[in-house]
Amino acid sequence: MIDVYICEDNEKQRNYLKSQIENFITFEQLDMQITTVTDKASVILSTAREASNCGLYFLDIDLNTPETNGFLLAQNIRKVEPRCFIVFVTSHIELSYYTYQYKVEALDFIVKDNLDTMKNKIHECILNAYEKHTCTSPHNASIFTATMPDDRQISVPYAEIISFETATVTHKIILHGKNRMLEFPDQLNALENKLNDQFFRCHRSIIINLMNVKEVDYKNSTVIMSDGTHYPLSIRKKGELRKKLSNRLTL
Repeated sequence: MIDVYICEDNEKQRNYLKSQIENFITFEQLDMQITTVTDKASVILSTAREASNCGLYFLDIDLNTPETNGFLLAQNIRKVEPRCFIVFVTSHIELSYYTYQYKVEALDFIVKDNLDTMKNKIHECILNAYEKHTCTSPHNASIFTATMPDDRQISVPYAEIISFETATVTHKIILHGKNRMLEFPDQLNALENKLNDQFFRCHRSIIINLMNVKEVDYKNSTVIMSDGTHYPLSIRKKGELRKKLSNRLTL
């Protein structure tokens, strides 16, 4: 999960950033959320100090306050969260030079000029931060990426996946997650070969995430998942599943 912060003193620009970010996160179904939208640097810092997720910060450079600016705010954010992503929003691209003076590493700069250009840059920054985070974060070291019919790619951390199940439509798979459900083109045999040992095919039409198994009823050949879902367990798979779970469950 990535938390998104917006610090912008112009209300119109602030609302524009918020709407663009929200819409893009929803459309791409990214594991991100906007947590803070404000014109006050102090609010950003206090929220960041309490956060446990990685942060993506959109900071206006000119905050129109005598005590701080976007660069100083970024410096303080880095002290709280050294591995966050910072994007500066400005009307003066020449100010980018000061990132070196303030020793702040910026993911990118967004210039307040053309709205279409701003929109594209916002989307680029979100995807850039998301890709970097999912590739490097120890919490998201294992990521499943589903390719949708329109060629969009949606990434889901393994820890969030409950199961994969064949859909009623031929060559379609349904991913059941803790907070989402995705249907994408694939075949269960091919998918099984792509997944690691964290996943187990308990039935010809179902692959479960062993990390999200709550209980196994061997008498009734049923696997109960952490979200309460019950899945059938093939008789020939019982011994293999018992062996895989022996170190995690008291059976």
